[in-house]
This record gives sequence, C-alpha cells and structure tokens, in this order.
Amino acid sequence: MIKQFSTKSNEFRQLFATVTSPVNFLIMALSKQPYYSIKDQTTANIARALSHSARVKILKQLAEKGECCVQEIAKGHPISPAALSNHLKILREAQLVIWREQFPYTFYSLHTNTIAKNRLDLNNYFDLVDIN
Repeated sequence: MIKQFSTKSNEFRQLFATVTSPVNFLIMALSKQPYYSIKDQTTANIARALSHSARVKILKQLAEKGECCVQEIAKGHPISPAALSNHLKILREAQLVIWREQFPYTFYSLHTNTIAKNRLDLNNYFDLVDIN
C-alpha cells in the first residue's frame, strides 16, 4: 500500500527533504546489516529471536519436555495459533529449533548444536561488555 501525501503537508516536506533523488531513496532502503561481521550479525539475530517472552517460553518448554507437537506447545500460551506459528517461524529462521512433519502434526525440538554455538558467542559478547 502506497501512502499518498498532499504536497502541502509537513510529512511530504520532511520526506522530500530526506529523499531528494531515487538513488538516495534506494540507498536508504537497503539494509546495512551486511556491513557488519558475520559474528555480530549472528549475535544480533539470536538476540532478536530471544526478544519475545513467548519465544523464550517455547525454548524452555522444548528444553524441559524434549520434542513436542505444536498443539502441546500451544497449551502453555495465551496467544492465538497464528501468533504461535509466527513465533515458531522466527525460531526456525534463527535455527534455534528443528521441526519435522508427521501428518497431521508438526513436531519441534531444540537445535542443540546451534544453541551451543550461539551460547558460546553470547557468552563471549557478555564477557566483552562486562561492567564491574
């Protein structure tokens, strides 16, 4: 959906002052994440994946119970199935969980290798920023 501006509005003036050419607009729109080291990108992606209490609780459930189907995971959450699905997708993209389908269920478990590696990276990060 494209937002339409009146040429007399303040929003339009602010946007036009920042974006004076199509090239500037494209440069502004591109992600700057690739300019950072892979390790920093990985740490940021893990932090992003852990930044919601529902995802933290999902990981705790899987750590305590082992492999679980989505219906079992959903029992402990006060969120809609669509929201749970989105949280599981974020955890899959961060490679914190492994999933498999066995019709009609989808099962999730912790991706222990990735978690161990990320734990080491996060520990190294917190050691760097340790303030006594």
